[in-house]
Amino acid sequence: MTGEVEVRLLKPSEAEALRALRLEALTRDEASFASNAETEAAKPLSWFVERIGEGVLGAFAGDALVGMAGYDRHANPKQRHKATLYGMYLRADHRGSGVAGKLIAGVITHARGEGVEILLLAVNAANLRAIRLYELAGFVQYGLEPRALKQPDGTYSDDELYWLPLDS
Repeated sequence: MTGEVEVRLLKPSEAEALRALRLEALTRDEASFASNAETEAAKPLSWFVERIGEGVLGAFAGDALVGMAGYDRHANPKQRHKATLYGMYLRADHRGSGVAGKLIAGVITHARGEGVEILLLAVNAANLRAIRLYELAGFVQYGLEPRALKQPDGTYSDDELYWLPLDS
């Protein structure tokens, strides 16, 4: 990987690029996501436009979308102080370059800008690289969800649950 990478909120016109990267993520690292490529491929492009409207950050190397991280502010009045970071993925050729950290920092900045006080996430307990990344960003583990996902082969994977207070 060479060159500078820009991290920013995606635009609705970039929904097709988001769909392509999401399908790549679900194909290459299916165990880390609750959905699968078959389910997401069947969704209309408008579904991806809606996700962008809720807050999806992208990492761009030139014009190419190489990474993504979703942001979902909780809708219930008593939970509006919280948001969840989800769907984090970075193409393999950009890993280890600091881009993932920039994506997380972008989500944190966006959340703070909206007055969010707590950022949450769940990560596959076997994904040690991602866990290290989140911990370096300041996230603290507060729990474990056993059997969070049932994989296609019938095995289960646990999720570690993390939070980051943004108001301190």
